[in-house]
Amino acid sequence: MINCIPHTDNNTELIRPTTCTHHLGLSQLEMAIILANDIRLEREILGEKGHQSFCNMEREIIDLTKRKDIKQADYLRLKFIEKWMPLSKEQNTRAIIDDQRKEVERMSHYDQQEKAYEQWNIKRAYLERAPIDEHNGLLAGSITTRGSDLQTPRGQLQCHKLSAGSNHASIIVQDEKTRVGRLYTWGVGSLGRLGHGESVQDCNYPKLVEVLKGSSIKEISCGYSHSAAITTSGELFVWGDGSCGKLGFGNELTDFFCPIPSRLLSNITVVKVSCGALHTACIGLFGELYVWGACDSGRLGLGPDRCGIQFSPTLVNSLQHEHIAEVSCGTSTTLALSVTEKVGTKSRTSVERMTGGRLYVAGPKNLLGASFPSFGELECLRESPMVIKSVAAGSSHQVFISQSGELYCWGHNKHGCCGQPEATTFLQEPTLIER
Repeated sequence: MINCIPHTDNNTELIRPTTCTHHLGLSQLEMAIILANDIRLEREILGEKGHQSFCNMEREIIDLTKRKDIKQADYLRLKFIEKWMPLSKEQNTRAIIDDQRKEVERMSHYDQQEKAYEQWNIKRAYLERAPIDEHNGLLAGSITTRGSDLQTPRGQLQCHKLSAGSNHASIIVQDEKTRVGRLYTWGVGSLGRLGHGESVQDCNYPKLVEVLKGSSIKEISCGYSHSAAITTSGELFVWGDGSCGKLGFGNELTDFFCPIPSRLLSNITVVKVSCGALHTACIGLFGELYVWGACDSGRLGLGPDRCGIQFSPTLVNSLQHEHIAEVSCGTSTTLALSVTEKVGTKSRTSVERMTGGRLYVAGPKNLLGASFPSFGELECLRESPMVIKSVAAGSSHQVFISQSGELYCWGHNKHGCCGQPEATTFLQEPTLIER
C-alpha cells in the first residue's frame, strides 16, 4: 500500500510514493528523510536518467493540477505510481532489514543496560548497609533519608505510572533530563489495544507508542480491550476496541476498533481517566465526572431511566455538587471519590483534620451489596466520619484505603480476593482487612 507525499526540492514540488506504515506518526523531518532515501533508491537502481524521468513526470502532474486538468493529472499520477511499483518491493525489503538491524541494536543496548543495572543494585544494597564515613554512606552518594538516591543506569529516572488490562499492560517512563513522560505498551495486540498503529500484532516487550511520542503522558488506563491516556496539558486520547461505545467517538457502531490513539473531549481539560470492561470514565479540571459506554447494570450511574449505550462522554449531573478527585471503573461498577481538604489550624491547642473523601458508587446489587443505578453512598458510610483517600474497582470486588491507612474490601471473595477466609463467599459491605 503506498501513499503520495509532497516534497519540495529546488522550488519544485516532488511526489514520491512511500509505505504508509513507515510515515505513520512521523514528523515532517522524518518523512523528508524517507523521501530522500526513496530518491536515492531511484538513482541507485535506475540511474540518473531514470530519476530525471520521474522528476519530469512529477512536474507535468503539478502543471496539470495548476491548470485544473484534474482528470489528466490523476491519470498521469497513476502511471507514475505504476512505474514506481518495481522499486517498492526493494524499498520494503530494505525497510525490513533496517528494522531487524535496529531490533538487534535495541536488544544489545537493553542487555548492556540490564548488566549495568544489576551491578548498580549490588552497589546500592552495599551502601544501604555501609556506615557513613568518607568512603561510604552519605559522602559516597549514599541512600539515606538525608541524601538523594543513586542514579539509575537504565537511562530513565523513574517509571511514573503503570496500568494492566485483561491481556495488555502499559507504563509511563519519565526521561531523566526532560521529565517528559513516554508511553510504552505490550501484550495482546488484537483490536488495536496497544496503540501501535496499523500493526495489531502481539508484543512481548514494552514498545513505545509512536503516535504519542510528541506528547508528554501523565496518566494511563488499560481496560479489558481498550486504553486511554492523558497528556500533561490535559488532552485525552483513547484507542482499542470500540464496542458498546466505550471509546466515546459518538458513532453508533457496535463492532469496530481504533488502533491509533485518537483525541477525545477536545474542549475539556482532563485530569483522570479509567477504563472498565465495557465503559470508561474521566474527570475534568473542575472535578466534573464524565462517563460513556455500556450502561446496563447501572454501571454509568446516570439513573434508572438511562440504561442504553452512551456513545459519547456524558456529564454525571448527580455529582455536580462534589469535586471528584478519583474514579475507578470495574467490570460492571464505577467508584468515584470526592476531593479531601484540610480543616483547622495546626497549633498547640488544635490540629489539622481532613474532610471530604466521600465514596460514591454505581452498579448492580450482586457486586455492591445494594443496587445503585445512580451514584450514591453506601449506607454504612453515609453517616461515617471516615475520610477515604484511594479507591479501586475490580472484576467482582471493590477496595478503598482510608486516610488512616486502613484497607477495606467488599464484593465477591472468590479465592480470598477480599482478604477474608474463602468460606466467606460475599461481603455485603466494606470490611476491614485485619493483619
